[in-house]
Amino acid sequence: MFLLYEYDIFWTFLIISSVIPILAFLISGVLAPIRKGPEKLSSYESEAFIFVLILIVGLVYVWRREALEWS
Repeated sequence: MFLLYEYDIFWTFLIISSVIPILAFLISGVLAPIRKGPEKLSSYESEAFIFVLILIVGLVYVWRREALEWS
């Protein structure tokens, strides 16, 4: 029988690892100074977005080719 209580540690870790970044963003949003300028509105993080997008496309490709299956 599938017992859910065996995964309590997993769910606890998942919740804690999700709450910590959310709290960090909320706290930095409250404490950080708010100044809008041309530097603030520039798209300097677009290269990071493209990198993550390439990683996701690669993961989907490998997943569809069933290379992640353990035998």
